[in-house]
Amino acid sequence: MNDLIVFGGIVVLFFGWLLVKSLTKSHGLCAICASTTTTWLGLLGLRFLGLYENDILLAVLLGASATGGYYWLGKSGNFALYKLPIFLSLIVGAYLIAWWQVSWTLILLISVVWILFWIFSFGAKNKGLLKKIIECCKNW
Repeated sequence: MNDLIVFGGIVVLFFGWLLVKSLTKSHGLCAICASTTTTWLGLLGLRFLGLYENDILLAVLLGASATGGYYWLGKSGNFALYKLPIFLSLIVGAYLIAWWQVSWTLILLISVVWILFWIFSFGAKNKGLLKKIIECCKNW
């Protein structure tokens, strides 16, 4: 499949999702995110059928969705401490989708990171470090 078709498809889907957004008055829908996700879902289906072979472009689109998901979740201050576990979970999820295999080692690693951050969040002695973690990406 020509990559020009893929990128052209993203453009068409973008305007299609903008139309859906305006018709449904959905303020939470991001047309760029929706068009990117729709594209990689379609490419993943084509890959599964043996009709698409560009794993690099598929991985880039998956990474874009993971990053978009990270920023979308980051809008809420409730997840500020868990930036690293959230980011790693989304990237590992994208990787596992692209690789089409389950890596129990990666899942175990992400689980350990989540547990450590959760335990760490209760430590009263860690307030200074907690503040640094929460503000890590604010002023760079």
